[in-house]
Amino acid sequence: METAGLRRPTLVGWSLGGFIIGFYPAKYGRQRTAGINLMDAVTVFSPELEFFTQAFGELLPRLASLDLSERATATAEFLASCFATKPEAGTFEQMLVVAGMMPLVVIQGLLNVSGEVLDAAFAKSGPMLVTYGAKDLLFQSTMSTRMQALNQEAQISLYPESGHAPFYDEPDRFNRELAAFISDRQSFAGPRARREPNALPKLCNA
Repeated sequence: METAGLRRPTLVGWSLGGFIIGFYPAKYGRQRTAGINLMDAVTVFSPELEFFTQAFGELLPRLASLDLSERATATAEFLASCFATKPEAGTFEQMLVVAGMMPLVVIQGLLNVSGEVLDAAFAKSGPMLVTYGAKDLLFQSTMSTRMQALNQEAQISLYPESGHAPFYDEPDRFNRELAAFISDRQSFAGPRARREPNALPKLCNA
């Protein structure tokens, strides 16, 4: 962030990206960021996979399979499960190519990750917008809502018509809410910062 010249940016992470974001406040604290937006994010790994749906629990070992054919099939199933409305064929094919570029060693490593240490970091990470699609076929809602119990500055935004990717299923609403969240954080930067007239409520479900 220093190299890019960023001054207290808002970190935005989707799915596993949310888990990766957790390591930043764990190392540096909250002083260098204005806020965090977690979108249907992994917030904890547990051996029992209790925060994942049964479908994802069955997909995970297949995604890490040494058999290329099995792994390719599982990747296509995983990607299709991300959306409440499946993208057009051409777009989906492009997404599938990108998803298939994930190194096998990374996927296999996920099976041995323990993320409980991040709870303390998320609890003290500062303002947080937690976006969750109610039609998520991969993660249980508790994966996201647990953040509100950990972080007193967390606000939950529920998307009833979205799956695992609210930013794709409902882009207009997602962009509007993220912009408002960022603007609200800027209001604390000084008198020259601009503040949106409407801040998000504690729970947004419409």
